[in-house]
Amino acid sequence: MGLSPGNFTIKRATLMDKIRKKYSKLQKTRKYKRRRIELKSEKSNSNARQSDIVQIAAVTEYETFSAYVMPSKKITPQASDITKLTFFNGQMYYDEVPVESSPPFEVFTSLIAFLSKFPSKPTVVGHNIKTFDCHILYNQLNKLKMWDEFCLYFNGFIDTRILFRSEYPGRQSYKQCDLVSDFLGESYDAHNALYDCKSLFKLVRSHGNLASHFCKHTFDGMYPKYCQNDLSFKALVENKVMSKQLAKAASTGLCKKHFILSIQRNGIDGLRALLSQKKSSGVVRVTASKSIIQKVYDFCYNVK
Repeated sequence: MGLSPGNFTIKRATLMDKIRKKYSKLQKTRKYKRRRIELKSEKSNSNARQSDIVQIAAVTEYETFSAYVMPSKKITPQASDITKLTFFNGQMYYDEVPVESSPPFEVFTSLIAFLSKFPSKPTVVGHNIKTFDCHILYNQLNKLKMWDEFCLYFNGFIDTRILFRSEYPGRQSYKQCDLVSDFLGESYDAHNALYDCKSLFKLVRSHGNLASHFCKHTFDGMYPKYCQNDLSFKALVENKVMSKQLAKAASTGLCKKHFILSIQRNGIDGLRALLSQKKSSGVVRVTASKSIIQKVYDFCYNVK
């Protein structure tokens, strides 16, 4: 059976063709492609940051901590190919050799005990830790209700990838294995946490000049928590209730549930008191703008 299109159908088809052509043109722009890459990266990072920690290690000049962690889900064949770790019937294997593993709570309790024995709070140093490791660590500890206790025993983070990019600009690669190869003339098992720590410690110690730059490259131990809070303000930014700058300021100690809780307690006055509260420096915590506070109130009141 065949049908001839009527006037409405023709008009509709013409309109849809125009929309398709416009969208096709938009897809070819650099801005659209960059945003698509960013979205893919966000999704990938978000999924990766929820991964189990199956091995954790820490190294100082005189002390070493290393432990294998029982996973909550199956280790995929792809992950096993990279890490050489497998887990069957309650037994962990590294490169097909049985190794002792413990439940996450026991491992992180031991890690906290390891950190607590230092006379002054240590700084946690890692390669690409700001983008990846500190978020996984936060998610695991937060899930176990251990993050606040963990924070009592360390002074902050240093990402050596950022450190080397700053002090040795222009390199083609800042991967740890490439830095170790180029600066130390060595190779190591890059996907073993203990070997990772030992090689990084040796790499940093071999460049004594880097120590003088530690302070400026140290970032707050609460950074991964602030990043989680940033995500809770995503809807406020997307709906143009708040700017990205205000959302970032709000995320340092606050998340959207604090907004909603203040409204539940004392309406818009409660929200105003929360957002316009002054810090010890005299600077307003988030904003004192009546129009912005009203927008935030209207948005949160409708979604609470």
